[in-house]
Amino acid sequence: MDHTEVDPRLGSWDDVRALAGEYALMVDLIVNHVSADSAQFRDVLARGDASPYAGMFLTMSDVYPGGADEAELVGIYRPRPGLPFTTLKLGERRRLVWTTFTSAQIDLNLADPAGRAYLDRVLVALAEGGVSMVRLDAVGYAIKTAGTSSFMTARTLGFIDELTARARELGVQVLVEIHAHFERQIAIGSAVDPTTSACSRGATIWTCSRSGVGRDINRHTYTPDEIARDLARPVVAALVALIRLRNAHPAFAGHCEVGGDGSHVTLAWTAAADTATAAVTQSAALDADLATGSAKLAWTGPDGEAHTCHDLLEIRHGY
Repeated sequence: MDHTEVDPRLGSWDDVRALAGEYALMVDLIVNHVSADSAQFRDVLARGDASPYAGMFLTMSDVYPGGADEAELVGIYRPRPGLPFTTLKLGERRRLVWTTFTSAQIDLNLADPAGRAYLDRVLVALAEGGVSMVRLDAVGYAIKTAGTSSFMTARTLGFIDELTARARELGVQVLVEIHAHFERQIAIGSAVDPTTSACSRGATIWTCSRSGVGRDINRHTYTPDEIARDLARPVVAALVALIRLRNAHPAFAGHCEVGGDGSHVTLAWTAAADTATAAVTQSAALDADLATGSAKLAWTGPDGEAHTCHDLLEIRHGY
């Protein structure tokens, strides 16, 4: 996974620039972490300190070189249960790697030149690709400082200022993602581009204090009556039916082909007969017309019989 490249299955930077000629493009700039499957981190896993990317990734000892006591560790703010570390073998050494969200997302060491250089390469690639606005994803967690919660500290605000200045040099506006009280969001927004800064509407401090999860500031808590009412809505019922089809139909355990022509995009899955999940050859296919906003779904039944749905809102009646 490389955030400076476009997935060739979807297009190229030329295609992105063509879109930018017609639309204002905003994308997420993930400033806190990268994928554990990135080429850089795979190299660190294999070579450890000998990797040229070793400094790019954060470990506990980077923040606490002299160690940390219990009070410091439990004081780290994390939007998940437990501590933000995953034990991994980097080269020949077992290390506590900083993983704020999951073990599949490895935190960047933005105090190290390698971490800053990586982030700048991504920002430059986006700007050159025609992106006019970036949303700083998970920026509140990006800077870790011993003796603090490592969430939205004074050093974090300084980092946002620096990154915003760099983005503006490249002609890119900045939107921040902050899961916090709306008054704090507005205050932080004044440091970036106020016209593009967002704050939570209708959020309550009570919800966050009850759950202990900062993200709940942006989420509605549904009552049982609200859940029952919304499950009866045609669009929700159709989505539930599509989820059931995707989870249960044996074709999705097989091969997928992506195609299309003009405004049409097609996705087709096929699972051969005599597999663990299909007694006969099974298939499922979606044909979507982006110009008209219409789509057709076709799939096979248990005995191979064909089914077709021309209105996805109606699939709730057939699957």
